[in-house]
Amino acid sequence: MGARRPLRKSLLISLAAALLLLGGCTKDKALALKAAAETFRDRSVSAIDNYQNLMVTGALGAEQPEAQQFQEVLAQLRAKGAQGRVTSADALAALGSIDARERQLDFVRGELSDLRTAYAAFAASLGRLPDGNFLAGDAVACAAGLGVRLTQRMMHFAQASQEKPVRYQQRLSKAVGDLNRAIAAKNESDIQRAVGELIETRKAERSDNAAATAMFVGAVDAGMRTVALAQSYSQLSVEDLLSGLNQILEIRTATLGMDSSKAMERLATFRVKLEQDPSLKPILAIPLNEPLPACKGQ
Repeated sequence: MGARRPLRKSLLISLAAALLLLGGCTKDKALALKAAAETFRDRSVSAIDNYQNLMVTGALGAEQPEAQQFQEVLAQLRAKGAQGRVTSADALAALGSIDARERQLDFVRGELSDLRTAYAAFAASLGRLPDGNFLAGDAVACAAGLGVRLTQRMMHFAQASQEKPVRYQQRLSKAVGDLNRAIAAKNESDIQRAVGELIETRKAERSDNAAATAMFVGAVDAGMRTVALAQSYSQLSVEDLLSGLNQILEIRTATLGMDSSKAMERLATFRVKLEQDPSLKPILAIPLNEPLPACKGQ
């Protein structure tokens, strides 16, 4: 997947250059806005994918091989059976950790999958522009309304990634267990190794959460710019749209490796622009899965 992103960027830049040579006709403008919407979609989906990976491998831990799951359940049931018999409640308790992980995975994957679909729908709606099927200004405004709400959703993720960072619970628990065993065995080298792992776990946790925040903020930036282009679509020239597209394409470079404090400063600026605009408050109040009242016939 990583190999496809540079290719996509290269294709979009080539498209921009070609459009600039062609001039300012409506189709050229439509292609530029379509490319901006697709870039916003790609930035957002990449941020979502990264966050899901952070939650699944970090908070929930890597999935155990079946043989390891079997041995852990067997050990728990043998401990219960040592008292004479195993009850159904004992069996459910032994299976509990597996069930809990699967329930959490279903929730994470289901919720984030629905969100990916919403970003794809936004890009697809503006993707019809070059075909001449979606040229009316009010139709573009309807797509912009969805884009505003999707941008706000990226804001919420960015804020949550700072206020409630994903904790590497499984890795931390393992390091603590190793430390306790090393202390009990009075093995100094193992004690030092376990403490080192605790420190590295916290460093990785902070670094990965900061990277997630930066990706979300980059998606917010792309969303803000794409929505602005859509809202002013009828007034903008093709050169204006191409300039906006190039700025969106450059966002990834600007946000790569950004520290959390700087990312949150940018996010605060975006939040003021988006959520304190009185004309957008009615739009932001409408759930993602519902069209704007004026757009239900679109």
